[in-house]
Amino acid sequence: MCQKGGKTANSASKKKRDELDKISNLPSGVTQQILSFLPIREAVRTSILSSNWRHKWAMVWHLVFDDQCVSDMMRGGIKRTKTFENIVDHVLLLHSGSIDTFKLSS
Repeated sequence: MCQKGGKTANSASKKKRDELDKISNLPSGVTQQILSFLPIREAVRTSILSSNWRHKWAMVWHLVFDDQCVSDMMRGGIKRTKTFENIVDHVLLLHSGSIDTFKLSS
């Protein structure tokens, strides 16, 4: 591995990546507030960003399930055999934080 000023190139690239990733270093309350403004499908999709983000979506305070939410999920690759109730049930089973707002309409 190349040495660069006493540091490995790998650790230098990690430091640069950490400097560019400002949002992951925000307090969890701020991150949760940001995620609460996203549609539930988009909030769940943040789980693929890194292991640090894997379960952040499961603590969002505002859950909104409507026809738009379900159609977005269906287009996003969720099997069409899943019903609206199955999707809501699945999200609620994985949810681990408090819920301030819960809206359900179909």
